Amino acid sequence: MEIKELSKNEWDNFLKTVPNASIYQTSEYGLALAKYYNPLLVGLYDNDKIIAGAMILVQKHLGFNYGYIPRGYIIDYENLELLNIFTEKLKKFLLEYNIIAIKLSPPIKRNDKQYLSIYKHLQKLNYWHFGYNNFFEALNTRHEAVLDLAPSLEEIFYKINEKTRQKIDDAVKQGVMIYRGGVEDLTILHNQTKEHSNYDLKYYQDLYLHFNKRAQISIYYAKINTGLFLTNIQKDYREQEKKAGKLNSLVLEKQNEDLEIVGEKMQADKDLARSKELLVKATKINNQRPEGINVASALVITFRTDVYILFEGHLKDYRSFYAPHLLYWKIIEKYKKLGYQRLFLGGIANPNVEDNPYQKLNDFKLSFNAEVWQYAGDFELIINKSRYYLFQRSKAFKKIFKK
Repeated sequence: MEIKELSKNEWDNFLKTVPNASIYQTSEYGLALAKYYNPLLVGLYDNDKIIAGAMILVQKHLGFNYGYIPRGYIIDYENLELLNIFTEKLKKFLLEYNIIAIKLSPPIKRNDKQYLSIYKHLQKLNYWHFGYNNFFEALNTRHEAVLDLAPSLEEIFYKINEKTRQKIDDAVKQGVMIYRGGVEDLTILHNQTKEHSNYDLKYYQDLYLHFNKRAQISIYYAKINTGLFLTNIQKDYREQEKKAGKLNSLVLEKQNEDLEIVGEKMQADKDLARSKELLVKATKINNQRPEGINVASALVITFRTDVYILFEGHLKDYRSFYAPHLLYWKIIEKYKKLGYQRLFLGGIANPNVEDNPYQKLNDFKLSFNAEVWQYAGDFELIINKSRYYLFQRSKAFKKIFKK
């Protein structure tokens, strides 16, 4: 057995032969990150067959080459003997590329039956574990929300949290509409994510460039149709006004003797007041922004039978329109109808942590009845000990722990 560097075509053909892989291990993903890293594709050959591999994103820090492997090796982790062979041969191979260490986030889940034996075996092979982080400190998120698209669309919808279903309906009533955009609309996503994302517009454009070659990527955005919003609220206001008027007449007719009607009338007055507030709001927004307002967006990538919401953004000032709720539902609806089996809604924080600063993010994604996948987290394998210890003393070393 020997390890060889692979071409893009060789890597792509290898991925077709393995049952479990993700977009983070595709050549397209590596090429999109070429601005930040130098992708190195390697495979372990047994005669003429590749039986394990890795896409290593190499980055230079003050003269030291450090490698990142998103979502880990492409390998059967339960085959401990193969893991031994691949590790030892990879270490020798990477010495020639002057790589001092690699960090990987393997796709082994903590509820897998073989998890503990794999974890202990990795430690035996001198992989250092970074610990069970609770938030977003890992190379890839350690907790992920995943939705099963196998049930019927009706079943998927009615398993969504009731409040979320109501917000989806409210978004429609408030004139929110969903559109599929093109590469020019990536500016919408960038504007809505730049406050909490380290990636610039060029990165989104590179993702689109490489994944669009096989029509795997789409940008969707939610827009408030301010004219429709005003029309819907006007209609609702007229209905509430009519209902409140009828109940008011009944109260006068009964001379306040029917407490049930009095209660209904009081509630109708509240509903009318709320509708009037919305009418004022809708009129103001329509006057100020008659062209509409882009309030949420999502970048979606497909791979095999899976769908990934890779990035999403929204304007906090318009959270009462519930655009992200409708956007996610429309993505679910579309890709379910197209026959996809799973939807990866993206990373979340550890749901078992108290005083979780990301509780709203968790509540939103998990309200769609998504399952929580919990991975092992990051491991590091030292390739060149002497140079690694020199690297530890450099300022660049601290940056490694932030990726």
